[in-house]
Amino acid sequence: MGGNALIEAVPACRGKSTILVVEDDVLSRMAVSEELREHGYSVIEAATGDEALCVLQGPTRVDLLLTDMRMPGALDGCALARHVRAALPFVKIVMVSGQVPEADAYG
Repeated sequence: MGGNALIEAVPACRGKSTILVVEDDVLSRMAVSEELREHGYSVIEAATGDEALCVLQGPTRVDLLLTDMRMPGALDGCALARHVRAALPFVKIVMVSGQVPEADAYG
């Protein structure tokens, strides 16, 4: 997801908002996090759904969850999003994926 497309996909949040970026690919996670920080967001990074869940259960309020859909571990992005929706309904959720199903790849 490129710079401008990423910022357009993330809902505008007033004030200092915290975004939890969950992505197992370290380079993608770093690039997304850097872009968001450059636009004034506070960013917390997690490599897995399990790690993200620990962050969400901690003291820091997360305003938006930006998660990859496919990740290793007990919680993929979809399971993480379902958990967040049930436990923390105030958290906005944006789900992304770098993989397009083959049937959709060519339109």
